[in-house]
Amino acid sequence: MKAVLAGPKSSGKSTLFNMLCTAVGAKPYQDKKERILTLTLEDERLRRLQALTKRPKIVFATYTLTDLTSAASEAESVALWRQADVLVCVFKFDSYDGFKAQKDEFISKLIQLDLEVSLPRYEKLKAASVKGGLHQQTDRDEFEILEPAIECLKRGSPLWQLNLSSESRKVLSHFGFLTLKNFVWVVNLPEENASESGYKESLDSFFVAASLELQLCELAECDRGEFAKAYGLEKPVALNLIRHIFFKGGYILFFTVGDEEVRGWALERGSSAVKAAGKIHTDMERGFIKAEVIKFDDYINCGGRDGAQYSGKMRLEGADYIVNDGDVLQFRFSK
Repeated sequence: MKAVLAGPKSSGKSTLFNMLCTAVGAKPYQDKKERILTLTLEDERLRRLQALTKRPKIVFATYTLTDLTSAASEAESVALWRQADVLVCVFKFDSYDGFKAQKDEFISKLIQLDLEVSLPRYEKLKAASVKGGLHQQTDRDEFEILEPAIECLKRGSPLWQLNLSSESRKVLSHFGFLTLKNFVWVVNLPEENASESGYKESLDSFFVAASLELQLCELAECDRGEFAKAYGLEKPVALNLIRHIFFKGGYILFFTVGDEEVRGWALERGSSAVKAAGKIHTDMERGFIKAEVIKFDDYINCGGRDGAQYSGKMRLEGADYIVNDGDVLQFRFSK
Protein backbone atom coordinates (compact mmCIF):
# COMPACT_ATOMS: atom_id res chain seq x y z
CA MET A 1 0.00 0.00 0.00
CA LYS A 2 1.29 3.40 -1.02
CA ALA A 3 -0.19 6.39 0.82
CA VAL A 4 0.62 9.97 -0.18
CA LEU A 5 0.01 13.17 1.78
CA ALA A 6 -2.15 15.70 -0.05
CA GLY A 7 -4.17 18.80 0.74
CA PRO A 8 -3.95 22.59 0.64
CA LYS A 9 -0.62 24.37 1.12
CA SER A 10 0.49 25.15 4.69
CA SER A 11 -1.96 22.66 6.19
CA GLY A 12 0.74 20.89 8.22
CA LYS A 13 1.50 17.92 5.99
CA SER A 14 5.24 18.01 6.66
CA THR A 15 4.71 18.50 10.40
CA LEU A 16 2.43 15.46 10.40
CA PHE A 17 5.05 13.48 8.48
CA ASN A 18 7.79 14.51 10.94
CA MET A 19 5.52 13.54 13.82
CA LEU A 20 5.10 10.02 12.45
CA CYS A 21 8.83 9.68 11.75
CA THR A 22 9.58 10.59 15.37
CA ALA A 23 6.78 8.38 16.74
CA VAL A 24 8.20 5.25 15.10
CA GLY A 25 11.85 6.28 15.45
CA ALA A 26 12.58 5.90 11.75
CA LYS A 27 14.36 8.00 9.16
CA PRO A 28 12.64 8.32 5.80
CA TYR A 29 14.20 7.79 2.42
CA GLN A 30 14.63 11.26 0.97
CA ASP A 31 15.49 12.84 -2.34
CA LYS A 32 15.03 16.36 -3.65
CA LYS A 33 11.27 16.14 -4.21
CA GLU A 34 9.87 13.53 -1.83
CA ARG A 35 10.33 11.79 1.50
CA ILE A 36 9.15 8.20 1.94
CA LEU A 37 8.52 6.63 5.35
CA THR A 38 7.90 2.91 5.84
CA LEU A 39 5.32 2.34 8.58
CA THR A 40 4.91 -0.99 10.36
CA LEU A 41 1.54 -2.34 11.50
CA GLU A 42 2.44 -4.06 14.76
CA ASP A 43 -0.86 -5.87 15.06
CA GLU A 44 -1.42 -7.57 18.42
CA ARG A 45 -3.21 -10.47 16.74
CA LEU A 46 0.03 -11.49 15.05
CA ARG A 47 1.81 -11.55 18.41
CA ARG A 48 -0.90 -13.88 19.72
CA LEU A 49 -0.44 -16.17 16.72
CA GLN A 50 3.29 -16.31 17.38
CA ALA A 51 2.75 -17.08 21.06
CA LEU A 52 0.33 -19.90 20.18
CA THR A 53 2.32 -21.48 17.36
CA LYS A 54 5.76 -20.81 18.91
CA ARG A 55 7.22 -19.75 15.57
CA PRO A 56 10.63 -18.09 16.03
CA LYS A 57 9.98 -15.18 13.68
CA ILE A 58 7.25 -12.57 13.32
CA VAL A 59 6.90 -10.34 10.24
CA PHE A 60 4.50 -7.41 10.38
CA ALA A 61 2.87 -5.86 7.33
CA THR A 62 4.09 -2.44 6.25
CA TYR A 63 3.02 0.42 4.04
CA THR A 64 4.69 3.59 2.80
CA LEU A 65 3.72 7.21 3.37
CA THR A 66 5.11 9.89 1.05
CA ASP A 67 5.49 13.60 1.72
CA LEU A 68 6.32 15.95 -1.14
CA THR A 69 8.96 18.60 -0.53
CA SER A 70 8.70 22.24 -1.56
CA ALA A 71 10.88 21.42 -4.59
CA ALA A 72 8.07 19.38 -6.17
CA SER A 73 6.00 21.33 -8.69
CA GLU A 74 2.21 21.27 -8.75
CA ALA A 75 2.27 18.97 -11.79
CA GLU A 76 4.71 16.60 -10.08
CA SER A 77 2.53 16.55 -6.97
CA VAL A 78 -0.57 15.66 -8.98
CA ALA A 79 1.34 12.95 -10.86
CA LEU A 80 2.36 11.36 -7.56
CA TRP A 81 -1.21 11.58 -6.24
CA ARG A 82 -2.36 9.64 -9.30
CA GLN A 83 0.11 6.84 -8.48
CA ALA A 84 -1.07 6.52 -4.87
CA ASP A 85 -3.32 3.82 -3.46
CA VAL A 86 -4.50 6.14 -0.68
CA LEU A 87 -4.59 9.93 -0.47
CA VAL A 88 -4.14 11.21 3.08
CA CYS A 89 -5.64 14.70 2.85
CA VAL A 90 -4.57 17.14 5.58
CA PHE A 91 -6.47 20.33 6.44
CA LYS A 92 -5.61 23.07 8.93
CA PHE A 93 -8.33 23.54 11.53
CA ASP A 94 -9.84 26.93 12.22
CA SER A 95 -13.46 25.88 12.74
CA TYR A 96 -15.67 22.95 11.79
CA ASP A 97 -17.36 25.00 9.08
CA GLY A 98 -13.94 26.11 7.87
CA PHE A 99 -12.75 22.51 7.64
CA LYS A 100 -15.82 21.50 5.62
CA ALA A 101 -15.26 24.45 3.27
CA GLN A 102 -11.59 23.51 2.78
CA LYS A 103 -12.54 19.90 2.11
CA ASP A 104 -15.21 20.87 -0.45
CA GLU A 105 -12.78 23.21 -2.19
CA PHE A 106 -10.09 20.53 -2.37
CA ILE A 107 -12.52 17.94 -3.74
CA SER A 108 -13.59 20.46 -6.40
CA LYS A 109 -9.93 20.81 -7.37
CA LEU A 110 -9.59 17.03 -7.73
CA ILE A 111 -12.76 16.90 -9.85
CA GLN A 112 -11.34 19.54 -12.20
CA LEU A 113 -8.02 17.66 -12.47
CA ASP A 114 -9.90 14.45 -13.33
CA LEU A 115 -11.89 16.26 -16.00
CA GLU A 116 -8.75 17.75 -17.54
CA VAL A 117 -7.01 14.37 -17.78
CA SER A 118 -9.97 12.52 -19.33
CA LEU A 119 -11.90 15.01 -21.49
CA PRO A 120 -9.54 14.92 -24.52
CA ARG A 121 -9.76 11.12 -24.67
CA TYR A 122 -13.55 11.20 -24.29
CA GLU A 123 -13.94 13.76 -27.09
CA LYS A 124 -11.72 11.66 -29.36
CA LEU A 125 -13.79 8.52 -28.70
CA LYS A 126 -17.05 10.42 -29.13
CA ALA A 127 -15.95 11.87 -32.48
CA ALA A 128 -14.90 8.42 -33.68
CA SER A 129 -18.21 6.88 -32.62
CA VAL A 130 -20.17 9.51 -34.58
CA LYS A 131 -17.94 9.40 -37.65
CA GLY A 132 -17.63 5.71 -38.31
CA GLY A 133 -18.07 3.78 -35.12
CA LEU A 134 -15.61 2.37 -32.63
CA HIS A 135 -14.13 -0.76 -34.17
CA GLN A 136 -12.13 -1.99 -31.18
CA GLN A 137 -14.08 -3.63 -28.37
CA THR A 138 -11.73 -2.06 -25.83
CA ASP A 139 -12.59 1.40 -27.19
CA ARG A 140 -16.32 0.65 -27.03
CA ASP A 141 -16.02 -0.56 -23.45
CA GLU A 142 -14.02 2.50 -22.45
CA PHE A 143 -16.44 4.92 -24.10
CA GLU A 144 -19.45 3.27 -22.47
CA ILE A 145 -17.95 3.74 -18.99
CA LEU A 146 -16.23 7.06 -19.67
CA GLU A 147 -19.38 8.85 -20.87
CA PRO A 148 -21.25 8.77 -17.52
CA ALA A 149 -17.95 9.51 -15.75
CA ILE A 150 -17.48 12.71 -17.77
CA GLU A 151 -21.10 13.72 -17.11
CA CYS A 152 -20.52 13.18 -13.39
CA LEU A 153 -17.39 15.34 -13.38
CA LYS A 154 -19.07 18.09 -15.41
CA ARG A 155 -21.80 18.24 -12.76
CA GLY A 156 -19.07 18.90 -10.21
CA SER A 157 -19.43 15.51 -8.53
CA PRO A 158 -16.59 13.12 -7.59
CA LEU A 159 -16.44 9.80 -9.40
CA TRP A 160 -16.82 7.81 -6.20
CA GLN A 161 -20.53 8.71 -6.35
CA LEU A 162 -20.93 6.44 -9.41
CA ASN A 163 -20.13 3.31 -7.35
CA LEU A 164 -18.28 1.80 -10.30
CA SER A 165 -17.64 -1.93 -10.35
CA SER A 166 -14.09 -3.25 -10.07
CA GLU A 167 -14.24 -4.17 -13.77
CA SER A 168 -15.22 -0.61 -14.75
CA ARG A 169 -12.50 0.84 -12.53
CA LYS A 170 -9.97 -1.41 -14.25
CA VAL A 171 -11.02 -0.11 -17.68
CA LEU A 172 -10.50 3.49 -16.49
CA SER A 173 -7.37 2.81 -14.44
CA HIS A 174 -4.98 4.34 -17.00
CA PHE A 175 -6.41 7.80 -16.22
CA GLY A 176 -5.36 7.60 -12.57
CA PHE A 177 -8.60 9.29 -11.52
CA LEU A 178 -8.08 11.09 -8.22
CA THR A 179 -11.73 10.94 -7.15
CA LEU A 180 -11.64 7.14 -7.41
CA LYS A 181 -8.82 6.88 -4.86
CA ASN A 182 -9.24 5.73 -1.29
CA PHE A 183 -9.25 8.77 0.99
CA VAL A 184 -8.26 9.44 4.59
CA TRP A 185 -9.24 12.85 5.96
CA VAL A 186 -6.95 14.35 8.62
CA VAL A 187 -7.53 17.64 10.45
CA ASN A 188 -4.48 19.37 11.92
CA LEU A 189 -5.51 21.01 15.20
CA PRO A 190 -3.86 23.94 17.00
CA GLU A 191 -2.37 23.02 20.37
CA GLU A 192 -5.23 24.61 22.31
CA ASN A 193 -7.66 22.16 20.68
CA ALA A 194 -5.50 19.08 21.26
CA SER A 195 -8.11 17.53 23.58
CA GLU A 196 -10.29 16.97 20.49
CA SER A 197 -7.72 14.58 19.00
CA GLY A 198 -8.91 11.25 17.64
CA TYR A 199 -11.30 9.90 15.04
CA LYS A 200 -14.65 11.68 14.73
CA GLU A 201 -17.10 9.34 13.05
CA SER A 202 -19.65 12.08 12.31
CA LEU A 203 -17.04 13.86 10.16
CA ASP A 204 -15.25 10.69 9.02
CA SER A 205 -11.99 12.44 9.90
CA PHE A 206 -9.02 11.97 12.22
CA PHE A 207 -8.16 15.04 14.31
CA VAL A 208 -4.60 15.50 15.56
CA ALA A 209 -2.52 18.39 16.89
CA ALA A 210 0.53 17.46 14.81
CA SER A 211 2.90 20.06 16.26
CA LEU A 212 2.05 19.08 19.84
CA GLU A 213 2.23 15.37 19.04
CA LEU A 214 5.68 15.93 17.55
CA GLN A 215 6.81 17.48 20.84
CA LEU A 216 5.29 14.55 22.75
CA CYS A 217 7.09 12.00 20.59
CA GLU A 218 10.40 13.77 21.22
CA LEU A 219 10.04 13.40 25.00
CA ALA A 220 11.23 10.43 27.01
CA GLU A 221 8.39 7.95 27.39
CA CYS A 222 8.24 8.47 31.17
CA ASP A 223 7.51 12.19 30.63
CA ARG A 224 4.86 11.87 27.93
CA GLY A 225 1.89 11.09 30.15
CA GLU A 226 2.12 14.22 32.28
CA PHE A 227 2.76 16.43 29.24
CA ALA A 228 -0.21 14.92 27.38
CA LYS A 229 -2.58 15.42 30.33
CA ALA A 230 -1.63 19.10 30.50
CA TYR A 231 -3.25 19.46 27.05
CA GLY A 232 -6.24 17.24 27.80
CA LEU A 233 -4.84 14.15 26.07
CA GLU A 234 -4.98 10.71 27.65
CA LYS A 235 -2.02 9.58 25.54
CA PRO A 236 -0.37 10.39 22.19
CA VAL A 237 -2.46 9.44 19.16
CA ALA A 238 0.32 9.14 16.55
CA LEU A 239 0.33 5.33 16.58
CA ASN A 240 -3.47 5.27 16.31
CA LEU A 241 -3.17 7.44 13.21
CA ILE A 242 -0.82 4.91 11.58
CA ARG A 243 -3.46 2.19 11.94
CA HIS A 244 -6.26 4.57 10.97
CA ILE A 245 -4.58 5.46 7.66
CA PHE A 246 -4.21 1.78 6.80
CA PHE A 247 -7.68 0.50 7.67
CA LYS A 248 -9.63 3.63 6.72
CA GLY A 249 -7.62 3.73 3.51
CA GLY A 250 -9.43 0.59 2.39
CA TYR A 251 -7.00 -2.15 3.40
CA ILE A 252 -7.15 -5.21 5.65
CA LEU A 253 -4.68 -7.68 7.13
CA PHE A 254 -4.62 -11.42 6.58
CA PHE A 255 -2.20 -13.77 8.31
CA THR A 256 -0.14 -16.82 7.40
CA VAL A 257 1.61 -19.34 9.65
CA GLY A 258 4.69 -20.88 8.06
CA ASP A 259 7.27 -23.33 9.34
CA GLU A 260 9.51 -20.56 10.67
CA GLU A 261 7.36 -17.44 10.88
CA VAL A 262 3.97 -15.85 11.31
CA ARG A 263 3.36 -12.99 8.91
CA GLY A 264 0.85 -10.23 8.29
CA TRP A 265 -0.06 -9.22 4.74
CA ALA A 266 -1.70 -6.02 3.50
CA LEU A 267 -4.58 -6.51 1.08
CA GLU A 268 -7.10 -4.11 -0.42
CA ARG A 269 -10.53 -4.61 1.13
CA GLY A 270 -12.85 -6.61 -1.12
CA SER A 271 -10.03 -8.62 -2.71
CA SER A 272 -10.36 -12.28 -3.60
CA ALA A 273 -8.45 -15.27 -2.26
CA VAL A 274 -6.52 -15.66 -5.50
CA LYS A 275 -5.34 -12.05 -5.27
CA ALA A 276 -4.26 -12.68 -1.67
CA ALA A 277 -2.28 -15.69 -2.87
CA GLY A 278 -0.54 -13.45 -5.39
CA LYS A 279 0.63 -11.18 -2.56
CA ILE A 280 2.72 -14.07 -1.29
CA HIS A 281 3.99 -15.38 -4.63
CA THR A 282 2.88 -15.18 -8.25
CA ASP A 283 3.22 -18.99 -8.51
CA MET A 284 0.49 -19.33 -5.88
CA GLU A 285 -1.79 -17.04 -7.88
CA ARG A 286 -1.18 -18.83 -11.18
CA GLY A 287 -1.58 -22.32 -9.72
CA PHE A 288 -4.31 -21.49 -7.19
CA ILE A 289 -6.51 -24.45 -6.23
CA LYS A 290 -8.12 -23.66 -2.86
CA ALA A 291 -7.59 -21.52 0.22
CA GLU A 292 -7.80 -22.93 3.72
CA VAL A 293 -9.58 -20.21 5.72
CA ILE A 294 -9.77 -19.95 9.51
CA LYS A 295 -11.07 -16.87 11.29
CA PHE A 296 -8.52 -15.44 13.71
CA ASP A 297 -10.65 -16.01 16.84
CA ASP A 298 -11.37 -19.60 15.79
CA TYR A 299 -7.66 -20.23 15.18
CA ILE A 300 -6.82 -18.99 18.69
CA ASN A 301 -9.76 -20.62 20.48
CA CYS A 302 -9.17 -23.99 18.82
CA GLY A 303 -5.45 -24.00 19.57
CA GLY A 304 -4.27 -23.74 15.97
CA ARG A 305 -4.92 -25.19 12.53
CA ASP A 306 -5.42 -28.82 13.55
CA GLY A 307 -7.85 -27.92 16.31
CA ALA A 308 -9.79 -25.62 13.98
CA GLN A 309 -9.99 -28.35 11.34
CA TYR A 310 -11.16 -30.92 13.91
CA SER A 311 -13.81 -28.48 15.20
CA GLY A 312 -15.12 -27.74 11.72
CA LYS A 313 -13.88 -24.15 11.82
CA MET A 314 -11.60 -24.46 8.80
CA ARG A 315 -13.21 -23.89 5.41
CA LEU A 316 -11.97 -24.58 1.91
CA GLU A 317 -12.73 -21.61 -0.34
CA GLY A 318 -12.30 -21.01 -4.05
CA ALA A 319 -10.60 -18.24 -5.99
CA ASP A 320 -13.56 -15.83 -5.69
CA TYR A 321 -13.75 -15.93 -1.89
CA ILE A 322 -13.55 -12.38 -0.49
CA VAL A 323 -10.87 -12.27 2.19
CA ASN A 324 -11.84 -10.74 5.54
CA ASP A 325 -9.65 -8.84 7.96
CA GLY A 326 -7.97 -11.29 10.33
CA ASP A 327 -8.38 -14.40 8.18
CA VAL A 328 -5.62 -16.96 8.69
CA LEU A 329 -4.96 -18.41 5.25
CA GLN A 330 -3.05 -21.32 3.78
CA PHE A 331 -3.08 -21.83 0.03
CA ARG A 332 -3.20 -25.02 -1.99
CA PHE A 333 -1.72 -24.56 -5.44
CA SER A 334 -0.18 -26.53 -8.29
CA LYS A 335 3.47 -25.94 -9.07
